[in-house]
Amino acid sequence: LHFTELLAFLKLCEHTKLLLPWHIVNS
Repeated sequence: LHFTELLAFLKLCEHTKLLLPWHIVNS
């Protein structure tokens, strides 16, 4: 696994963590 791929994966995880509660509140 490349460092850039790992960084992108961590960013994606951060995004889902932030967006998930927001979706729950909105539904």
